[in-house]
Amino acid sequence: DPSPGVIIRATDFAGRFGLSSPFAVATTNDLAVQLAASTNAATLYAALTYHLLVTNSGPEASSTVFATNTLPANVNFISFSASQGTCNVSNGVVVCDIGTMASGSSVSIAITAVPNALGTLLNRVAVVRSAPEAHPENNSASVTTTVSMPSITFNDAFSPEGNSVTSRGTNIFVV
Repeated sequence: DPSPGVIIRATDFAGRFGLSSPFAVATTNDLAVQLAASTNAATLYAALTYHLLVTNSGPEASSTVFATNTLPANVNFISFSASQGTCNVSNGVVVCDIGTMASGSSVSIAITAVPNALGTLLNRVAVVRSAPEAHPENNSASVTTTVSMPSITFNDAFSPEGNSVTSRGTNIFVV
């Protein structure tokens, strides 16, 4: 619904001012989504969590809200949790039926997966609702994560009496 009776006041440097005639301003709801990974440097075969935050800036409720997260091809899906609604996964696509979001509310979704190949992961998410969206530019997001081999670091070595430990340079362990 438009907000009636809005008036603009303009003032110059000399302190003179003028008022506009009253007019109405139409406000629109705006859904938005943010996406972040638990790390930007993932380790092969170690859990990685994607955090989604869906917001409805209002001024009204948004109904039939869905978030769709397309996981990278080279991850194994582990789990999801959502602060509102229900989620399902099929062929690497997590679809969350968020339902109705009140004005000014947000919903958080966590999706955990395990990278199964080295390289770069590209995760994408999009949100939609039943009504047209005035600002679709913030209805999708993506995040890139680099996957590397696990590493083992020794900061100290212990040797029982009578044995010896020698460290020369860098030791590489393959697991």
